[in-house]
Amino acid sequence: MEKVYLHTLRDKIFKRIAMIPIDGLQEILALNENFSGDQIVYELFYEALRTFENYHPLFLEMNIYYSNESSKRPGYCELQDNFDLYIRGMISEDQITLIPNSIQGIRLPGSYVSPGNYFRVTDYSRPYLQSAWTSDGWYIVRGICNRPIVEAYTLDYKFQPPAAIYYMSLDGAMGKALIDQCTINILEYIRNLKMNFMLPNFPIDIFSAADIAYNSLKTELDQYYYQSLSRGELLI
Repeated sequence: MEKVYLHTLRDKIFKRIAMIPIDGLQEILALNENFSGDQIVYELFYEALRTFENYHPLFLEMNIYYSNESSKRPGYCELQDNFDLYIRGMISEDQITLIPNSIQGIRLPGSYVSPGNYFRVTDYSRPYLQSAWTSDGWYIVRGICNRPIVEAYTLDYKFQPPAAIYYMSLDGAMGKALIDQCTINILEYIRNLKMNFMLPNFPIDIFSAADIAYNSLKTELDQYYYQSLSRGELLI
């Protein structure tokens, strides 16, 4: 499975920001008395990932045992998120199920990925699924999901594996867009500090550089998102 370790993403972005130049980034993030720098970075990465997924969500096909009797809601099948079991090494990758935000269709195991092979769901109210076209048994559900982002730290609250964004790579245009979005969120955090704190140990040039870099990068990323609105994966 493709994954991006959070410490790798953090280091790549810190190097990029140092070239703007903005010095003392780690010290700025360490100003919070309640949370470590990596804990703050995790929240910024989480928000950035969810923004990124408005344009590049995870399309995932999962093996689901459909049964109307396995739910707290009569007539529905309740989907379960078992990604934590995968992280603990208790299941394999092909056994992973996430709870989709929406479901595009259901097909029989062994059938081809083709528009004509998918049943349309009767109703889906996350996490409850109802399909009038299926009986109890195994099916492949195609859903639009959020990528799992796992939080894990050392004793001094530094990122350590398995802290990562899963089903994601930093290669290609999508990888660059995620890096851009994470960078924008960190720059926005720095800009907000300027408005809320007096920081005598940090020169004002740091915040001026953050403003310029933020505006330039956000314009570029917004243009990329605009060009990404029409995607073939949304159609089956």
